[in-house]
Amino acid sequence: MKYFLLFLSVIYLKASTFAQDQDQSPAKKVQYTPLPMIGSAPETGLQYGANLTTKFDLGSSQKVKPSFISLTLLNTTKNQFLAISKQEIFTDRSKFIGLIDYKKFPENFYGIGPTSTINDSTMISWAKFETELRGMRKLNQTSFIGAQIIFSSLDTVDILGDKKEYASTPGFEGGSFSGVGLSFNYDTRDDPYTAKKGSFIDAKYNFLIGDFAHRFLEIDMRKFIGLNGNTIALQNKFYNSSGNVPFWAMPKLLNQTGNSFMFRGLPDGRYRDKGAFAFQGEYRHSFENRFGFVIFASTGSVFSSWSDIEFSEFKNAYGFGLRYQLRKGSSENLRLDIGFSPNEPMGIYILFKEAF
Repeated sequence: MKYFLLFLSVIYLKASTFAQDQDQSPAKKVQYTPLPMIGSAPETGLQYGANLTTKFDLGSSQKVKPSFISLTLLNTTKNQFLAISKQEIFTDRSKFIGLIDYKKFPENFYGIGPTSTINDSTMISWAKFETELRGMRKLNQTSFIGAQIIFSSLDTVDILGDKKEYASTPGFEGGSFSGVGLSFNYDTRDDPYTAKKGSFIDAKYNFLIGDFAHRFLEIDMRKFIGLNGNTIALQNKFYNSSGNVPFWAMPKLLNQTGNSFMFRGLPDGRYRDKGAFAFQGEYRHSFENRFGFVIFASTGSVFSSWSDIEFSEFKNAYGFGLRYQLRKGSSENLRLDIGFSPNEPMGIYILFKEAF
């Protein structure tokens, strides 16, 4: 009940702040949206902070998608802190994507692989800085190709629990890596924040050197199908890496502090390894009074190599959620999701923006 009351209190705050009707205000080239960040997740406890998003148009026609720059500062009741800036800039012929991220995030570490149990967890503490900058050239109205540069650094991990044997885990000694990569992007979505129709494909292949030399492939595919005013949303993500991969760069089934909400219902970082495969589907129903609800489910697993994939080790998660449109005509939603997975604690997520 306390999470539901928190959800309603944030709705009241946002409804009061943005009570004016968008239809009565003139169109603006630049839009500033400050948002309070109030949320909850099993790994973080209560989250509180702020987000500022600036949207603007740089294209000479309406066919060019709007650009945005966002900055988020977040604290949690479990002594975690993050500062993250995301940028997505569209021009007539180019697209630029940026990420600058600092985290000081004590977390539960469960080991590596698909067979760990809750009893394998121990608390660890670390601080990490990373950045990724991508520049892409338009091939046609829906496709881009380009390259990126990456840098990531993590200090020495402190093991706060009693499982000192994890000290030999790759990356616990700290270190850094950097490199370059190639990327491809295909996007026909009608809206990048709350898509109701269209497709999205994003593929990256990175070559990384430094203390942890490795290669990394990531493919993200999404499909949105309109259905009598509602939406069926599908997502498939695939990761594969090789070489000396540190634990913090390994894909996770749920990365709740990044941009991947594949497994709502699992603790953040519950499973990680050199590779991962995950699929999720979501039904989104909207009401005319700005409220809505969703039903979602996920399946997938992590693996160290292709030959190690076992369908018997696939994990499953499912759940439901509520939505509230922050402003009339806006594509930004406040969401409350409740996720479940067998033999795992229930997950409750109160956040802004759709999971995908």
